[in-house]
This record gives sequence, structure tokens and C-alpha cells, in this order.
Amino acid sequence: MARPREGALDDSLRALVVKHARVKPVEVRAEDRIAGDLGYDSFALVNLILDLEDAWGIEVDPAELAGFREMTFGQLRALVGRRLRRPAAAAAAEGSAP
Repeated sequence: MARPREGALDDSLRALVVKHARVKPVEVRAEDRIAGDLGYDSFALVNLILDLEDAWGIEVDPAELAGFREMTFGQLRALVGRRLRRPAAAAAAEGSAP
């Protein structure tokens, strides 16, 4: 799966977050907390994680769910970016192995 450029990632992630929140996309700021500021309940949070998995193939361990509730949009964006880079870095490391 191709890694989206930074601006596209931000826009796509914002659209997914807004899909389950009660705010407009322009109202989502980096410092907004997923549960507190964006109004996510447990059901909305699970749906967001399923959307992340569908959109980018990002796997989320159930043990991580509690951390998502306290996460800000900016932290979520950074997490998604790291998870998207991880497979490419792992593949490159495997390719250089003897």
C-alpha cells in the first residue's frame, strides 16, 4: 500500500475522525483529545480503529484502545504516520539481510 503524502494523510485522517465525531473537519485541531474534545465514546472509538485498519492496513492491538481515548488528534496522526513507515523500514531491513 502506498504511503500517502503528509497533507493527504492529515486530510484523510481528519475525514475518518470526523466521520464518528460531532464536529466539522475544519474544527479538528492537533490538540483536540479524541474522547474529550471530539466526543468519542467506546463505540465510535472502535469504529475509528476499524476504519484505520481498512484505510491503511494499520493493526491496532486491543490493549492499545485505552490509550486512544486519551490521545489527541496530533498524537493519532503521528501514530498513523509511524505505523505506515514501519512496514517499509522492516522490508528494507529484511532485504539487506544475508
